[in-house]
Order: sequence, then C-alpha cells, then structure tokens
Amino acid sequence: MLHIPESQKGRIDPIVEILTRKLFSHDYLIGRNEARKIIGTEVVDVQPEVEAAMMELYNSYASDLELNTPFNQEGVLGKDTQKVVTLRRACLESTDGCYTFKTVWDLQRVQVQQMPPVLGVSVRPIDEAWVSE
Repeated sequence: MLHIPESQKGRIDPIVEILTRKLFSHDYLIGRNEARKIIGTEVVDVQPEVEAAMMELYNSYASDLELNTPFNQEGVLGKDTQKVVTLRRACLESTDGCYTFKTVWDLQRVQVQQMPPVLGVSVRPIDEAWVSE
C-alpha cells in the first residue's frame, strides 16, 4: 500500500479489514472485478500470457501449501498411533530469497475419558518458524 498517495491513506484500513477478516479463507481467489471493488482502479487487466503465468504461480503455491487437501488428523495418522508432521503454512518470496512458515505437530491417538470411551487425536505443537528455503 506504499503507492497510495498521502491524500488517500484512509483507504488502507478498509482494504486490510476485507483482506484479513472478511474473506472466506486464504485460498479464496479474488478475481479482477472483485479486486477493483476492494482496492480500486489500481487493479488492471493484463495480457493473456501474464495472466497464465500468474495462475501458474498460484497453482504452484496451492500445491506447495496443499490448499486443496483438507487436513484430516485421522488420515495423516493412518494406522500409526503417533506421528510428527510438518505443515507448510505460508510462503514469502522476495529478492532476498524464499521463506516458508512451517508448523511441526506431534499427532497422537488418545483415548478420551468419557462414557463410553472414544478415540481422539491429540495435537501437540512442537515448533513454528519461518525458514529459508
């Protein structure tokens, strides 16, 4: 938002509010028409080859972050009773390099004390950090 003129700085907070709190999820793809409603006339149409490259980049992130795969603790554990998993949660690329925010969890199948007893999955965070890739 550094390119917004000083006279229009009041636009920043509503844009941030929409992008961080009002959209459905991080993998919600904002089209140009919707982006124009949120951000304004700064959103421009691009040549088809640029749009194709943008979608290729988006699909690469979606694959890396497994955006189309619902996280299912039971599915991750399978027949194991305990497993340590590393999840890629976010990516940041700059001229300095690529950084990924990773979360490491210890998943363990446990018996929940209730009547009747049922099996559940305990999720214990081990580590979270931005790492250079």
